[in-house]
Amino acid sequence: QMDQMTIMKSRKGCIGYIDFFKGSFELIPCHLSPCQVFVIASGIKHKLVDSAYNTRRKESREALMSLARLNPDIVNFRDVTIDHLQTFGDQLTAVHCKRLKHIVTENNRVLRARTYILKDQLDHCGPLLNASHHSLRDNYECSIPEIDRIVDKVLSYPSCLGARIMGGGFGGSVISLWKNEGLDAMDHHFDRRHIHRVMTDDGLTIL
Repeated sequence: QMDQMTIMKSRKGCIGYIDFFKGSFELIPCHLSPCQVFVIASGIKHKLVDSAYNTRRKESREALMSLARLNPDIVNFRDVTIDHLQTFGDQLTAVHCKRLKHIVTENNRVLRARTYILKDQLDHCGPLLNASHHSLRDNYECSIPEIDRIVDKVLSYPSCLGARIMGGGFGGSVISLWKNEGLDAMDHHFDRRHIHRVMTDDGLTIL
């Protein structure tokens, strides 16, 4: 649903904000300057994306149902807070706690990113990308070591503000946010061919 909605409604110069609870789509004007966004293709095909991702969704739904039995006020994922997890976490399985923690914190990160973009502060989204990847890796457990190494690699450049895995996980691509002035400094020390060579040596290709 997200991919189809994005394809149909996206516009140049805007970022789409989707509220699945309300079924709404908002176009937010986004000025990339002083940043740039790079999508880095790992060359790694999605591994077990169908079965493993469906398992994650099933675990998340089961976690919500378990928490709802403990607190009748909880009906959907949006009702869940970190306080709920702290209060009832010891009555849930470790896996269920992880899945719910990712969903709750990721929703909060999306809301914070929307606020930053509306304020024309895209550069503030870098730490949110990093926290998102860490949660996808540790709580939703849909990253893989090869992708983690790519994220670590791009973050080793001071000009990279943040990076995370994209899509359903278990392979695929990484999205990264970079400072323009940092890229100028990088080009001063390394020409584009060298940057490309370093990337391809690690299995990366900048699109």
